[in-house]
This record gives sequence, structure tokens and C-alpha cells, in this order.
Amino acid sequence: MRHSEARLQYLDLSNNLLEFIREFDFFDLPNIRHLKLRSNRIVDIHVNSFSFISKLRLLDLSSNLLHSLKRGHFLYLSYLEYLFIQNNNIRVVEGMFDGLTSIIYLEVDSYTVCCAQPKTTSKIQCKAPVNEISSCNNLIDVPLLSTLIWYMALFAVFGNLSGLIYRSSVFKFNSKSCTSFVMFSINLGTADLLMGIYLFIIAGANLTFSGRYGLVDESWRHSHVCTIAGVLATLSSEASVLFVFLITVDRILIIRFPFSNLRKRKWVTKLLCTLVWTISLTLSFLPLLGSEYFSGYYSSSSICISLPLSVNRKPGWEYSLIIFVGANSAIFIGILLGQLVIFLMSLKWGSLLTFAGIDVTAQVYAWVTVIVLPINSALNPIIYTFSELIRRRGEESETTCHRRASAKN
Repeated sequence: MRHSEARLQYLDLSNNLLEFIREFDFFDLPNIRHLKLRSNRIVDIHVNSFSFISKLRLLDLSSNLLHSLKRGHFLYLSYLEYLFIQNNNIRVVEGMFDGLTSIIYLEVDSYTVCCAQPKTTSKIQCKAPVNEISSCNNLIDVPLLSTLIWYMALFAVFGNLSGLIYRSSVFKFNSKSCTSFVMFSINLGTADLLMGIYLFIIAGANLTFSGRYGLVDESWRHSHVCTIAGVLATLSSEASVLFVFLITVDRILIIRFPFSNLRKRKWVTKLLCTLVWTISLTLSFLPLLGSEYFSGYYSSSSICISLPLSVNRKPGWEYSLIIFVGANSAIFIGILLGQLVIFLMSLKWGSLLTFAGIDVTAQVYAWVTVIVLPINSALNPIIYTFSELIRRRGEESETTCHRRASAKN
């Protein structure tokens, strides 16, 4: 070893097309303080490569092809203060930063990498893109949302389940009492029930991974359970909005054409229901067909839905934009116009109906995901089932009064 090499303190090997760092590459450079290896093609670093440069203060490994850092990579770098590993695709490994007792600045690609930062030092600035929902401790980091999601799930599951049981006990599927409205409502309840199941899955995962979510984020997002949850959420949201649209059209027809035979033809209703489920199933399973465009579609978010509300462009974001924003907005406008038509028709016939709506902004990604998307599933049982139950009881009570009056006469 030459004396000049032994005294070398600053070494910049950036943009040199390096692919591997071997065990003894820095054996002759014990006094290195700053080592820059950015913008190479490094895919692997020997676990003992840095053991010979223990005086290192700054290490730049950014913009390489690294996928993992082993637990022992930094064991000998107790003086390291600045570490740059952004623009890689590094998986989180618990204890991957063991040995960095003096670290004060860490720059990474994902907040989950910050979750593995050494606990022995308290003053660490870890720079990473902000996550809209999750943190190192929780899948849903907002305490209010982590509580509300349980209530939303309970309303969606038990409300729709009660509605389905009620309709199944009152109406026979092929009887005359099973109108198109009833059939649409049964299918709507089924779609909304799926949203409740999705919410329970996310709430359960949030509870299961509480206190350590950042370390299991990748395994959770790429799990089969998360994929199933994403499919259920997409299937439910699309089927639900389409069935609400069909119910709106059905109500217009019954007011505008009360004696039309079209609504009484059950094959038309069955065909429409089949069409809605076919469309919804296609839209929800399309991202699973293996296309490169949809790579990681359902695993791009911790809540397993790729909503196009983040500034980060996730896989298939154009598809999400078309489905969740474009198509759904058009259908909602159709529903709104339909409800307006029903309202005007009701005024014309002297019956006043009141419709209420809640305008929720989409600026906060977490609130949109946990509250706005599934709220329709939680409210539909009240709107379409329990309101009808109250109406039917009122009719039965009125009939009973008429019978008593007739008996007295």
C-alpha cells in the first residue's frame, strides 16, 4: 500500500458503471472519510466491504440497483453521520442499520426504510416521501380513522346483511311481489356487503400490525389477502354505483310510466343485474391479468386500492382515474339528474320528496379511502331497506285501521 493511498480521505467513484463491491475493495483505504458511489449499477455489496473503512463519515449509495442491505453491512461504521441510499429499491430488513450509532441524516426512497433506523440514536433526520395513510407504527395512522373504519365496517356488513335477510324472508324471488326495485336492492345490498368485508380486512390488518407496520409494509401489500381486499373494494364500489343508477331509472319509470309492462318483465331485470356484475367483475379482475401496465396495481397502497388522489403516479393510475373519477362521476351525475327528475315529477303530482347530499372534499387521501368510498355501502341499507320496512309497517297499520272502522260500521 502506498503512503498516499493510506492518507486518502475523499473518494468519489460516481458514474463508473460499478456493479459489485467486493470484500477487500477498500482494504488499503483505512482513512477514508467521504465515499461516494452514486449513479453506478451496484446490485450487491459484500457484507464486510465497509469493515476496513470504519472512520467513514459520509456514504452515498444513491441511484444504484440495490435491492437489500444485510444486517451486518454497517456494523463497523460507528462514526458514519450521513447516509444516502435513495433511488434504489431497497427492501426493509429489521436491524439493517445496526452499528450506525452516530448517524444524524438518512435519505431513503420510502418511509418504511426510516422505520428500520437505529433506535440507539435519538436525533436522526430521515428524509423520505410522505405516505398519505400509514406510518411506521400503524397501517392507518390517524387515530380517528382507525376507529371510524370499524364502525363503517359494522354498518356496512350488518346493515346490508339485515336488509338481505329481510328481503329474502318477505319477497320470493319469482313471485309478483319481487319487483325490479326489490331485485336491484338485493343486488345492491350484496355489493355493499362486499365493501363491509373489505373494511373489516383493512381494520383487522391495522390492528394486527399495530406498532410495527412499517417493517411489514411490503409483505402486507404483496400478500394475497391485500389483493383480495382490493378486488372486493373495486367490485363493490363499481357494482354499487351502477345498481343505484338502475334503481334511480326504475323509480323514474314507475312515476312516468306507471302502467308500463317493461319493468314487470323479470328477464329484463335479471339481464341488467347480470350485466352489472359482469362489468364490475371485469373491471376489478382486469389488473390481475399479468399486464406490465398493472404491475403492482393492488399492492401500490397499504389500503390495497389504487385511488388516483396522490401526487405520486402509481401503476395503472390512468385506469384508476378513468374508473373511479371519470366513469363514477358520470354515473353520479346521472343519478343526481335522475333524482332531480323524480323530485320534479313528485312536485307535479303533489308529493314532496326530500333528498340530502354531503359534499366531501378529496384533498385528504386517507379520509377519501376510509370514509367516502365505503359510506355509500353503510347508508344504502338505511335508504333502501329500513325506509321500505317503515313504509310497509305504515301501510299495514293503515289497513288495520280501515278494517276496524269497517267492522264498527
